[in-house]
Amino acid sequence: MATLTGTRATTLSLALVTGAALFSPSVASAATPPTTAELQITGDFLAAQLRDTSNGLLSGPTGWTDIGLTADVIFALDALDLHSDQADRSYAALLDNADDFLYFDYGDGNVEADAGRLAKIVALQSTRGVRTDSYVDDLVDAVQDDGKLMNEINGEPSSAAQNFSQAWSVIALSRSGETAAAEKAADFLESQICPDGGIPLSQAVPPNCGSVDPDTTGLAGQALALVQGADAPSTQNVLQYLRTNMTEEGGITSRFSGVNANTTALAAGAFAAAGELDNFQRTHEYLTSVRFGDSAVESLQGGFAWRSRDMDTYTAPNDQVRRTSAQAALGFVGGNYANSTTIYSVQVDETPDPTEEPTPNPTPNPTTTPSAPTETGSGSSDGGLLFGGIAAILAVFAAVIGFMSPGSFLPTQF
Repeated sequence: MATLTGTRATTLSLALVTGAALFSPSVASAATPPTTAELQITGDFLAAQLRDTSNGLLSGPTGWTDIGLTADVIFALDALDLHSDQADRSYAALLDNADDFLYFDYGDGNVEADAGRLAKIVALQSTRGVRTDSYVDDLVDAVQDDGKLMNEINGEPSSAAQNFSQAWSVIALSRSGETAAAEKAADFLESQICPDGGIPLSQAVPPNCGSVDPDTTGLAGQALALVQGADAPSTQNVLQYLRTNMTEEGGITSRFSGVNANTTALAAGAFAAAGELDNFQRTHEYLTSVRFGDSAVESLQGGFAWRSRDMDTYTAPNDQVRRTSAQAALGFVGGNYANSTTIYSVQVDETPDPTEEPTPNPTPNPTTTPSAPTETGSGSSDGGLLFGGIAAILAVFAAVIGFMSPGSFLPTQF
């Protein structure tokens, strides 16, 4: 991943990546790409949130280390392909503290594996080409015979999970090469689709369609596009729900929280994963409208407000802004959790400036399998990634064919 540091004379150029095989020229030309400066400033904002901590890990409102939120920021920085030095440091700190996040030790040998959290960390590792075998094995074991993802204590189901976690498991298992488990988990996720295409947060068979959740539906759209294909009836049903619940401004409306950036970003990722550039562009326009620009307080520039009416209420980054910005930045750049493809990318002109000293290459991401977890953690109460062109897009879609509860509520849980 490219790293932009110091006074290095780096010229950025923006690539709106499209292809005739995927998007029509008329749709592509309708897109309004963010400027290179906008992407850079958003990356700067996210990196600053990690850099301003003592150990590279963010904390929640209670002061507890928040591994889930930190992972969300790393996902976004990796998709932007900016500040990889800071992303790498925070990723290493995350792994150092992962066991306490993933496993709850109740004593007497009773250790509970949190399946939803495992799925998110396994997904993050897979985007970086890393695999912790014990984490993947525990995640595979958490997929029950019927495909439902459940927490386990010493191999036995210990609690119900949620469809948001279910979607994470589909993504994590597929990206880790656990095809059989991913397909089984995807089949259960498909069973949770309601007649309107939405998916509830809580798992039930048949699904409890009185409480369809658009955040869960957005993440599920990404998962189903990955495993069952963008054109599969399951994926199209979910995408139709998102299309139907899109406002004129391009935001996705939520029954309990209205239109907000977290929900919209997850839907943007679903449209991006399915190759629906026109619908992605509509969500991108909404995310643009809640992004802090040059007129905002300097410390907020590049971040995102949860809702448009909140734009004038913030005077500095806070917990809600950080949570929103992590998910919104990924959606803003046209990224998603199901693959490492983005619609917008920052490209670095590596032509050296003869007037400056050369900048050392950053330490590469780890590629070896980390050591297995100790499984003795007490548990936490909180809960190169841009493609190189059309060939990479085609590769992703070929694979498709063959932070917290959801974003705006409890992101620290997963």
